[in-house]
Order: sequence, then C-alpha cells, then structure tokens
Amino acid sequence: MRCGQPDAQGTFAGDIRSLSDQFVHLLRESTAARHAACERERLLVRERLTTALGQLLPRGSRGWIYGSLIEPVGFREWSDVDAAGRRDPPAG
Repeated sequence: MRCGQPDAQGTFAGDIRSLSDQFVHLLRESTAARHAACERERLLVRERLTTALGQLLPRGSRGWIYGSLIEPVGFREWSDVDAAGRRDPPAG
C-alpha cells in the first residue's frame, strides 16, 4: 500500500496509523524539548537568585529558595520565584 492509496478493504487505515505514529513522535519530541528548556531556565534562575540573595542579605542572615525552583520539571515560563530572607538579631 502506498500513501494515499486505499488498502485491500478500501480504507486508509494504514495512512491514518502512520500519521498517528508520526504525530505521537513529534509530540514526544516537542514535549521533551520544552521540558529541557524549562529545566535550563530553572537552573539559571535559581543560580541568579542565589547570587542576588547573597548580595542583598546582610552577612549572617539566612535565605531560602523554595517552590518550583527546587523541583525539576515544575518550573515554567509563568512560574513565580519563591524566596525568603531572615536576619537574625545580633548575639548578646
């Protein structure tokens, strides 16, 4: 059977299966590429936020990064950035 030609039963089931398989393959490739791009962005944002917290928070204070920046695959282009800082009172 050639593409665009009916099979022995007069249907185009083979063409439909082939197109369906191609669609699933392209969808998987697209999803994997999107996940990889989001992961690269997540790591970059986390690194930049860590640097910024180190510069903004006074020495001896604590900083936390949480939310979607912590877990792989959870970060998206619309994700917010969750961070907190705390400065402990001076000892004594």
